[in-house]
Amino acid sequence: GGGGGGGGGDERPNDAVLEVAGAFLDVCDSVLGWHFSPPGARVAMPGEFGGGGGCSGGGEQVLVKPGPHWREVLTAQGTVSTFFEVHGALSHMLASSAQQQQQQQQPSPADRRLGDRLGRLLYVSRQCLTQLASLSGDIFKDVASKRGFLAEFLQRWLAMVEGSPLLAAGTEAALGPEPMRAMRLGCATMANRLVLAFRAGPFLRRDAAVPGAEELGQLAERFLGTAAMHTCAALAGAAADVEAGRDDEAAVLDDAFEQLLDMWASLAASAAASPSTPPPPWLLALTGPVVEHYVRARLRKAQAE
Repeated sequence: GGGGGGGGGDERPNDAVLEVAGAFLDVCDSVLGWHFSPPGARVAMPGEFGGGGGCSGGGEQVLVKPGPHWREVLTAQGTVSTFFEVHGALSHMLASSAQQQQQQQQPSPADRRLGDRLGRLLYVSRQCLTQLASLSGDIFKDVASKRGFLAEFLQRWLAMVEGSPLLAAGTEAALGPEPMRAMRLGCATMANRLVLAFRAGPFLRRDAAVPGAEELGQLAERFLGTAAMHTCAALAGAAADVEAGRDDEAAVLDDAFEQLLDMWASLAASAAASPSTPPPPWLLALTGPVVEHYVRARLRKAQAE
């Protein structure tokens, strides 16, 4: 349900349910990693997102161009929501499992295996979502269908970020640092890919003549406001990790920040390229804190070195 996933409850997840979820995600991950593009074009393959339980998105940015034959499968209304629902349900299962283990003085091997299994499923789920955020080309029938897909993704992304137990305050004590950092990285990579694939226009400009443009513009404003908040949180978290000697964890949050910084740079470049159309005031208001946190983080890092 809402917030991007079903409730976890206190019962142990059913093995059959996890088997079905795993098979579904593995097939989707393989399909979304195929070489759809013409020879010479580079498309991400499974496993290119790196380790750590989340999509790292490191290195070259990529687009996924399946073509019109996959239109009914990948861009049908509700497809994006299905992937987010699966990810949300797995997130709640992992959080519930971790809380139960925290209450036990000695978690059983079966409980540890369950946590590892859920972590892997979440990793593949984030890979699929990142690839869906990267869809481009003639898989979209027209501008309206492309904007409809983007609106659905933005709605579900916002629900996921605002309602995920993996990002909730206090969850890190039960789960440890890795799931939260991987989640931040996955959300950041999806955000960056959306701006790359759908261009800056829908995020910066609202054309009254285009049906649904106002609603999409409001979603984009919320999306970028949330992304700005998580940019600052990633920077602050990375700085805290460095000060505490947790360099590996800091590297994950640094990657998340780099993804979000790439997104902001793309938006700024697009806005600068259209001097006749000034950027919306809220974009300028959001960019200020991002730049300020960036400068502070780099100064702290220089002092630490």
